[in-house]
Amino acid sequence: MRTLRAALPDWARVYFAVKSNGFAPVLSHLSEAVDGFEAASLSEARTALAALREREGSEGADGGSARGERIAVSGPGKTPEMLSGLARLRAERGADVVVNVESELELHRTAAAARAADVVLPVTLRVNPERVPVSGSLVMGGAPSPFGLPEPRVPEAVATAMSLPELDLVGFHVHAVSGNTDAVAHAAYVLWCLEWAAETAKRHGVDLRVVDVGGGSGCRSRRVTVSSTSPPWARPWPRCPTRGWRWCSSPAGGSPRRPAGTRLG
Repeated sequence: MRTLRAALPDWARVYFAVKSNGFAPVLSHLSEAVDGFEAASLSEARTALAALREREGSEGADGGSARGERIAVSGPGKTPEMLSGLARLRAERGADVVVNVESELELHRTAAAARAADVVLPVTLRVNPERVPVSGSLVMGGAPSPFGLPEPRVPEAVATAMSLPELDLVGFHVHAVSGNTDAVAHAAYVLWCLEWAAETAKRHGVDLRVVDVGGGSGCRSRRVTVSSTSPPWARPWPRCPTRGWRWCSSPAGGSPRRPAGTRLG
């Protein structure tokens, strides 16, 4: 993870998807290397916030500068109750929560939750692009999907988001490719997302501050050797073989379903 972070420019942010491995010691360890976490539920957001606050306390004790408690929230299953809880995390606990919104209906639900908590929530619009310039991996864009807004609906969604005073539209979220093992192709995909977001923001008057490139890079399966001297979070659980589905989460035990995403903002 630190190798990945060191290879990126200073303005880039690396988030780890909690759904990959929500074991608290794993998140606590990763919090020292990542800039934030991605959550798909209120429980995941709370767990991520606890890990980040533990990191902030450690850095404060060492005299270092705090990096913030950044949490991106994604997924099409956000209920009004979940959105209300996220708004309260920001209002009552000061968490730096950004909601990746999947639809115009979710924009209104997020605004209602923010209004009830008396807070302004930063949001991005998750877009399902009409074309994706990458092949050979799990491609999630370019076809009808429950994930994200179809690209032709972006103008209406931008207008809706900007009309709701409880929301701060900070950018776009594109999660169109996952598990890509071709580093060059993935870098080209990230660049394409940045260029698409910049062009779209300029066309519709969006103050672009975040481009959330989801999906992350993959890795080929490999065996991971652990021993009795390995830290507890690195030991495979019974009946849970260690398989390296993802580059940064392979040694964590089990088979993580999703990699760390590169969050650019």
